[in-house]
Amino acid sequence: MQFVSRKMDQKASKLAIVAGDGSLPVQVIEKCIELGKPYSLIVINEHGDEVLKKFKSDFILHLNKIGNAIKFARDNDIDEIIMIGGIRRPPIKSMVPDLWTTKFLAKNTNKILGDNSILSSLAKALEVEGFKIIAIENILSNILSKKGVMGKISPGKSHLKDIKIGYKIAKSIGELDIGQSLVIEDGIILALEAVEGTSEMISRVEKYMKLSGEAILVKVLKTHQDKRIDRPTIGSDTVKQIARRGLAGIVLEANEVLIIDYKETISMANKNNIFIQGM
Repeated sequence: MQFVSRKMDQKASKLAIVAGDGSLPVQVIEKCIELGKPYSLIVINEHGDEVLKKFKSDFILHLNKIGNAIKFARDNDIDEIIMIGGIRRPPIKSMVPDLWTTKFLAKNTNKILGDNSILSSLAKALEVEGFKIIAIENILSNILSKKGVMGKISPGKSHLKDIKIGYKIAKSIGELDIGQSLVIEDGIILALEAVEGTSEMISRVEKYMKLSGEAILVKVLKTHQDKRIDRPTIGSDTVKQIARRGLAGIVLEANEVLIIDYKETISMANKNNIFIQGM
């Protein structure tokens, strides 16, 4: 396996890239290299499926040992943190936290069940430690959803009512920190996203659909979501999945949803006759 050399002084690193799964960490690192921006790569334990194929990690972050990661950041003169990529929820019962994580969890016990609440609290705690949290759009351009139709395919007249209803309901469940997505067809909600995530939600809707090519995936930012560390995301894999399941299109909150590999995702939607609409 051949790794890309960053040609940077490790001690000069200022940005910590905390990487989960998917290709976004790779894109951020490549952009940092292009800009000559020093960085250190921190990979979450049992994550980093894509980034570790191309780059060596500087530190492995165990989610129950966040204090160790803070020490590493300080030892390496890091003052900015970007958290990107998919993160699977760890089994809390099997985690034995270090002192920093123990104190953090004790202060935020009532927020553990809400992904948005716990992530926002983590970001604030890291800021108290002296770090600046960086949003991905500060590194990558052309990464967010746009208003209007984003490809060559437009929603049909039969979809307009569902788009309006689905968007309103999605924002409502987001306000309760339940999930970011739903699937709607003919005014009926076929599925709501909860802890399982968007992909698993989509996989179970087919048996409830009346007609192929009518159901719509709606994905929005949750009301109190910290956009710097946790945005809703779609990509070409999302498009492939809904095409296999017979959905008609995707409705996104404009300027709020990350689109991985924007051009590839839109091209895949065009190829599969899937509309992507920003609201």
